[in-house]
Amino acid sequence: MNRKLMAKRNIIFLGGLLLAFVYPAYTQHISTEGEQIICYANFETHRTYVAPDADFANQNSLNNSGRLTEVNSFEIDFFNVPLAGQSTIRYAADIWATVINSEMPIKISVTWRDLSDGVLGSARPASREANFDGAPVRGVWYPIALAERLARKELNEEDEYEIIISLNQELSWYFGTDGNVSENTHDLLSVAMHEIGHGLGLSDTFTSSGGDGSWGWNARANIYDVFIQNNNGLQLIDPENFKNFSSALHNQITSGNLEYMSLTAQKLSKNVFPKIYAPSEFNSGSSISHLDEKTYPAGDTNSLMSPQLSREEAIHNTGPLVNAMLADMGYVYSFIEADSIDDQPDWNADVIVKGTIKSDSVILPKSSFLTYSYDAFVSFGKVPMELNSEQTEFTAIIPAAGFKTIVEFYIVVTDNNRITYRSPATDFEDNYRFGLGLIAGVEDELLSDLFSVFPNPSSGRINILYSPNGAGNKMVVQIRDLRGTLIYKETLPISNGINEISLDLQTSPAGMYIAELLSRSGSSRKSFIIR
Repeated sequence: MNRKLMAKRNIIFLGGLLLAFVYPAYTQHISTEGEQIICYANFETHRTYVAPDADFANQNSLNNSGRLTEVNSFEIDFFNVPLAGQSTIRYAADIWATVINSEMPIKISVTWRDLSDGVLGSARPASREANFDGAPVRGVWYPIALAERLARKELNEEDEYEIIISLNQELSWYFGTDGNVSENTHDLLSVAMHEIGHGLGLSDTFTSSGGDGSWGWNARANIYDVFIQNNNGLQLIDPENFKNFSSALHNQITSGNLEYMSLTAQKLSKNVFPKIYAPSEFNSGSSISHLDEKTYPAGDTNSLMSPQLSREEAIHNTGPLVNAMLADMGYVYSFIEADSIDDQPDWNADVIVKGTIKSDSVILPKSSFLTYSYDAFVSFGKVPMELNSEQTEFTAIIPAAGFKTIVEFYIVVTDNNRITYRSPATDFEDNYRFGLGLIAGVEDELLSDLFSVFPNPSSGRINILYSPNGAGNKMVVQIRDLRGTLIYKETLPISNGINEISLDLQTSPAGMYIAELLSRSGSSRKSFIIR
């Protein structure tokens, strides 16, 4: 049977952070509602203004309508929102559109309604997704907008939203976009930008009850949670550091000493990670999901995602730290696609691997490698990949094996933010693979008989299922290693229906082996691995 190599996705490694916690091996794509995050009003007056980046201002000046000429990242539906407010909220989305790059539209629902006293607004991802095709980390929740960006396809229905926002209709709002906020009012543009940020994924699952801190929704953390560590570099969701549902974890999330382990942000801020809001009294819906108020006060370029907004405070800039945090979550990404490879008849010939890279950043020179194995990664080799000048295509050469085998490989590239991307996506996905010689991929099925080897991989104790239908009165099974050395051979007993035998190969070295079933009808081969 000839198997084609299927294109895979990528995994992201951030200085070992994502590998520090062993995520459960959940493999099924699942979805749940997002967590609601609150933005509180500060009724003190702090008259400050942080303007949008120059890139936004330059683009915006080309359009007399006051909106960007080309903005397609966000689609907004309004419910009871005044017309003047609608224009302001669209403007907020336009600013975000200069930061967020997504092939999929991000649909937002905005409702103008009564909220609790002192609350400016609230927001949540409409849903969270885990284990979708293209998820860089399995077993964690991704906000739907980011999940679709990574999957490069819609994961919900076309008429469903990615972000849900509510704004308090009882407050005094300034609807302008110039930053000259009227006396005793709150700036709607700043709040709308803030809420969009939460909907994009600046949202946690930490909570505290009865003196015990905890994290997770249905035993899974948000991708945002993965980056939270204390100032000693200990990741909070790693149970080897802090047990879930414990007073030790409560002490951490109320310590005032938490940070967001973003390598991109660290590069921008003199080797310092963004400080996270973790007040001594845990505030559900506010703690952890914001940047620290004291560190990034009104007027600071990075103050958009602090937990409060004062009267007459205008922050119309997403801020370099927030941009970096979202980038490391996956809004800046490198998609790697390897071209399909047919099974190769000549095991004495090198194999050329080609493919494409679509990256939001710059790939570092001499950082792109293809790692291959002839024996299921009991041993392996590594070869450099050649990228074209635009860094959109790559070529690598896998050396000739010199014997019949199955070749597996994966691809790694590193960008200028020290983020490493791996394709295929995770350890739960098969590596790229193709066959050399007569193996023809994983199987060479010339019989129509039932034939299977399990468990695979195994410790050396295997079971073989086989059916004698059409095989005549004699069937033989033989086991060979990848160099063709015969290590086991037996004539099989035959009875009607499905037959099973057990073999003990525990004295055989770890590696890949070929089980071959022989009969008058022909032969059938199955590969299996001994760990």
